[in-house]
Amino acid sequence: MVASAPRIDPRIRRVARRLGRRPFSIADIHRSVGEYAEIVGVFRPSYEQIRLVVNEARMRQAARRATAELLLQVELGTRPVTDLLRLLEE
Repeated sequence: MVASAPRIDPRIRRVARRLGRRPFSIADIHRSVGEYAEIVGVFRPSYEQIRLVVNEARMRQAARRATAELLLQVELGTRPVTDLLRLLEE
């Protein structure tokens, strides 16, 4: 059995987030992050921990893209400013 850490080292979390922005499967990211953890000498994170970090990173990326698209559409006049105001209220 492989030892897993109860908390993720910040370096490991950064690597998982960075890899999560790319179109890799979570299993591939978990393997890569596990190898990196061994190199830096910390416990390997569990698959579940990596899944949560990657999904959070991907949701944030999607939200940033949607916001940028909305800003562009408001600037081009294809969407009303009230849509942007609604986003700011959330």
